[in-house]
Amino acid sequence: MLINYNYFWIFLMAILVANGFMWKYKSKNHIEENPELREGRDRLFKGWLIFSIIPCLLMGFGMLTGLTENLHDYYLSEKQNPFVIFYYVVILIIEILGTRWIFFKGGAEKLVLHRFIATPVVGKEKAEVLKMKGMWILVLLSGAVGFYMMMNNNFQF
Repeated sequence: MLINYNYFWIFLMAILVANGFMWKYKSKNHIEENPELREGRDRLFKGWLIFSIIPCLLMGFGMLTGLTENLHDYYLSEKQNPFVIFYYVVILIIEILGTRWIFFKGGAEKLVLHRFIATPVVGKEKAEVLKMKGMWILVLLSGAVGFYMMMNNNFQF
């Protein structure tokens, strides 16, 4: 069976948007009990949508315009495609902004307060904040390992 991966970006975007709506829905009861948090939760939701789908839209743009031929181009082949390099620079910028927000702008605390991703036990919010920060570090590390593997052609297609 031949699978066309050139539309993977649509599938990925659908999953990311669905996750955002799921997290928004899961926080519904908490927001109803604390209506003053609604605006913050809605900002978190919009931020999630914007920053999570930017890479998907860039990938789709590259594939639809012919700047990239297929999904394999995004695995940093020897072609050194300038658009793919731009794509990874954008991802790096998003990761830097996310790290700044999570660690230095109270992002982890906001996620816990609004029950957007985390649903802490009352009185254990600080532990949940630490967990959120640890999860972000794992996201960054897994991305770095994947990037390293791509740079060294450790993926086989």
